[in-house]
Amino acid sequence: MKKVCHVTCVHSSDDTRIFHKECCSLAKNGYQVWLVAPGESREEEGVHIRGIGPKPAGTLNRLRAGMAGKAYRAALELDCRVYHVHDPELLPYARKLAGKGKQVIFDSHEDYALQIYERGYFPRPLRKLAAGLYTAMETWAIRPLQAVVVPSTKKGKDIFEGRSRRTVFLDNLPEAGRFPGPAPFSPESANAVGYVGGITQSRGITQLVKACHAAGARLRLGGPVWPSYQQELEAMPEYACVEYEGVLPYDRVPAFCRSFRVGACVLLDQGQYWTFDNINTKVYEYMGAGLPVIVSGTRAARRLAEEYDCCLCVDPENTEEVARAIRTLLDDPERAWRMGQNGYRAVMETFNWSREEEKLLALYRDLTE
Repeated sequence: MKKVCHVTCVHSSDDTRIFHKECCSLAKNGYQVWLVAPGESREEEGVHIRGIGPKPAGTLNRLRAGMAGKAYRAALELDCRVYHVHDPELLPYARKLAGKGKQVIFDSHEDYALQIYERGYFPRPLRKLAAGLYTAMETWAIRPLQAVVVPSTKKGKDIFEGRSRRTVFLDNLPEAGRFPGPAPFSPESANAVGYVGGITQSRGITQLVKACHAAGARLRLGGPVWPSYQQELEAMPEYACVEYEGVLPYDRVPAFCRSFRVGACVLLDQGQYWTFDNINTKVYEYMGAGLPVIVSGTRAARRLAEEYDCCLCVDPENTEEVARAIRTLLDDPERAWRMGQNGYRAVMETFNWSREEEKLLALYRDLTE
């Protein structure tokens, strides 16, 4: 059996993309799959998980604790044929693995140089320099690797062109059939908008809270949130409309999506979703649940709205515009139902993991046969 190992020091061992999509797909297709990740060791869905202990909160604490080194040493002990690393912190170790004759893949979940440049990790005068230094390090690290995996990029452009041996575009699409699809709305969902995922300022949650309050709607939130940002949200007078469900396990997300009538994904103009040709995974999950979606008006989202009539595009910074979109869908249940059905069909026929899985399996076949 072909022994392969996914490695992360940042993501949890039940991460949707890493565990539920990539690792489980490989295990179901005959690979002996190991996952080195923070947390405890266990075996689940045919995947052997090697825990490296609890992950400290915050990037600096994680670096001080040497989580990347712990992950590398645990992975090396497994002596696998293919190593699939998921974090920029692991790039120097990915190069080490390649130097030991291993087949190595770097899974670039984001355009990290762009994130460094656009987000407030560094003072503005230093952002360009920091992004450039990261790109130089990334290029140095990936040159000896067999492949880079990355979400679909702007106009199909390969951001690793001239730097990697091979680039595979792999989107984090939902599994077809995971969600029950269109169904009669429950009383619990009345007058409710929902959001599932990381709860941060850059994802437009502050504006979404204000918009739901202005629209007279309830906002159901589920996902992790930093305590400081949670306190900031709770201090808002508009927060009275929020019902926070906490962090949701993977298997609870479909049921949670049936507890509201409109899904929201109003990311601010920051990072790859405004420049890449992909759309945040949660949009497709709402569609898979048969929900209409309010989404930031990126180029990719506008194309989705035009071709499938499943979402309304808004300026996420414009609270009044978001509030109008909320009332439009809540006040017109027939239109909302129709859009939900359109989205569900699009996921079942086009935007699902089975197509992406074939790309992943093709890459692994090339590396192991």
